[in-house]
Amino acid sequence: MKRIGLDGDTEFNHIFADRYGRLLSKIGAFLQVSGLNVQGCMVARAALWHLLDAAGLHGKASVIREKFPFNTKHLKIVRIINILKKD
Repeated sequence: MKRIGLDGDTEFNHIFADRYGRLLSKIGAFLQVSGLNVQGCMVARAALWHLLDAAGLHGKASVIREKFPFNTKHLKIVRIINILKKD
């Protein structure tokens, strides 16, 4: 979060970090149960991009995509989990 400037003590940053953490937990559980042969860190990158893009932070999302690349397979996993989750 620090590398993209979301480490300040603001309400948005806390909410965003909470959502990201919850999504990462769900991703970890999904990958463990599904037995898919993918690297969890790549799906975590896609999840961060997805949440930034959904929050309207397109500039930060593009920085994430450049610095921490992932492919569409990883993004599809995130989108499936995001559709299934209802916090």
